[in-house]
Amino acid sequence: MPQQRSVTFAAGLTSAVGIVYVDGMRTKLILLVFLAVLASSCSSSGTDETVSSTSSPATTTIEVATSATATSAPQTSIAPPTTEGIDTAALRTVGEVLAADRVLTLAHAGGDQAYPHSTMFAYRNAVADGADVLELDVQLTADDVLVVQHDDTVDKTTEATGPVIELTLEELQALDNAYWFSPQCWPCQDRPTAEYVYRGMRTGEVEPPEGFSADDFRVATLREVSETFPDHVLDIEIKGNEESGPATARALAAELADLGREDSAVVVSFSDAIVDVFHEAAPDVAVSPGTDRLTDWFLNGTELEPYFSVVQIPPFSSGIAVATPETIARAHDEGLTVWVWPDDAGTQENTDFYLELISYGVDGVIAGRPAEMTAAIDQAPPFVAAARSTGCGGPAPEAGHNVATVTSGGIDRTYQLFIPSSYDPQQPLPVVLNFHGYTGDGPLQALSSGMDILAEEEGFISVAPDGLGTVSYWNLATDNDLPNDVMFVSDLLDQMEADLCVDTNRVFSTGLSNGGFLTSRLACDLSDRIAAVATVAATMFYDDCEPGRPVPLLAIHGTDDQIVPFTGVRDNTSQLEATGLTTSVADPGVDEMFAATIGAAIGADDPTADIATEVEEWSNNNACRPGGETETIAEDVERVEYIGCDAPTQLYVVLDGGHSWPGSSLLAGVEGLGFTTDSIDATQLAWSFFESNPLR
Repeated sequence: MPQQRSVTFAAGLTSAVGIVYVDGMRTKLILLVFLAVLASSCSSSGTDETVSSTSSPATTTIEVATSATATSAPQTSIAPPTTEGIDTAALRTVGEVLAADRVLTLAHAGGDQAYPHSTMFAYRNAVADGADVLELDVQLTADDVLVVQHDDTVDKTTEATGPVIELTLEELQALDNAYWFSPQCWPCQDRPTAEYVYRGMRTGEVEPPEGFSADDFRVATLREVSETFPDHVLDIEIKGNEESGPATARALAAELADLGREDSAVVVSFSDAIVDVFHEAAPDVAVSPGTDRLTDWFLNGTELEPYFSVVQIPPFSSGIAVATPETIARAHDEGLTVWVWPDDAGTQENTDFYLELISYGVDGVIAGRPAEMTAAIDQAPPFVAAARSTGCGGPAPEAGHNVATVTSGGIDRTYQLFIPSSYDPQQPLPVVLNFHGYTGDGPLQALSSGMDILAEEEGFISVAPDGLGTVSYWNLATDNDLPNDVMFVSDLLDQMEADLCVDTNRVFSTGLSNGGFLTSRLACDLSDRIAAVATVAATMFYDDCEPGRPVPLLAIHGTDDQIVPFTGVRDNTSQLEATGLTTSVADPGVDEMFAATIGAAIGADDPTADIATEVEEWSNNNACRPGGETETIAEDVERVEYIGCDAPTQLYVVLDGGHSWPGSSLLAGVEGLGFTTDSIDATQLAWSFFESNPLR
């Protein structure tokens, strides 16, 4: 006897959120591997339309109360799909995907923020957008056909309502699966009708774009997607609850075998029980862990079974950062590939966020906008993994401020060491060397720059070394008998890397005045260890500078600097007077010391050297195009950005700025230093620059 049922048009919205619950005495994070599209950004609105259905497994009749008159295709930005220029056969198996030496674009439901969710129209365009892997969700129909559908109902994408499992394939494919898609807001069911630009293409009321048919806007089957894109690996999530999921898992195992897809599919489910059912039925197909296993792996460090090769995680869950550089590095250490699915379409499905994920070292992003993800991959510099120093795995030092000593050149030298509270002996951290100016010391430089505060916030090790002499200084010369400060820095790094867990690909240097000149010297002489530099109130490309590679340089200088003038130093005597020091108040060695510090920096043989020229010299070393592009950053700050460089080269010019550290409230108003701007923060600028420029 034919089954009687009614399918009602509606506009329901569902959402998925992360959950934290207490299990005994410990908090357990539930990592939801959903695309969490926030319903709060769109309000639902119902309609008065209804459709009735009388069907059997063999016949289905659906009546839709709409006009059958076809109209022309709406004006959209979608061009006919093409695979021209795309090597669609590059990654045909899971093995090839996992071995890829680049970040991958995985098209979530075909790119559900750019195209109608889970339609062939979406998948065709995703391939044209450069997607490497097609992500999809499967569940069974009433007549046991595997269809590609995210939700367990048709409410969010079609003009009807009702559970997928209660509808036959014929009934499902009669529906308009692009009915509720709006490029401006998805899933939103309260937008002006004109925003639903693909509505009616399935039913023939509207002409599809060139190159597509009405069938491209229906509910697709797994077989249809698989056979249309035989050269693309599929990332398949099994939908369904504990009752329906196992049957779907077994059906999927059988269908993948029939399609010859055992080596070109990755299968995942929220439920570890469903993953286990599938793995038992298809042990040769790659699988990802479900919620419980991910929870134990993430929170408790529990090892995953060896048959798991891919973890699929969100950026955040319940306010906890999940997709962090540390988590990704740990996964890689365990031989796991990491794919991240954005869980907030409003803030994360964009090029900037994709670039951020790429910078963390992810292997792929399950993107709702595959074209933007592909563009982000093209823009992003090659990822540089953390390089563990020999001190990793050793005892953890006391967090906070420490004073350390290293012997260099037979002299015991001190440095101020700040260890962030997040320090983990197994996770290598970046290091920022922060050098004080002439007459200063490490504690003053750490305090005036606020570097230790930022180190705690961002999770890096901050080091403020101490210079030598009654009037402390840094020796910049290479041909005198004074203590060799380049050797001191090298010895300091040797000790740190042996005692601490340091990322040797992320050791950076910054400094003020004499410390900025030393930072310039380190860029010349230790370019194999110092990844990038940021100089403040002092920049120099020394006559004997041979870095051996392009070195990322950020320079900051004030135009009214009276100690290291922006337009160039005229003579050493005037500069000595400008420091407030004379031989009558300094030790007898001040003249030799001065010649080795400021004198060596300004270059007695080139008294007209100026900061712009020095930065230009660095731009030449970094193979930049001649000249730079100037941009106004604030009323009193301009940025000169050099173009076409092998290493980024930037000069921030503080108009009327003095000999100071921009953003430092401690140095603002100090007599003799001049104006200190708060329009920029030299400490934050330096760190942001460093984050983007590891050792390459």
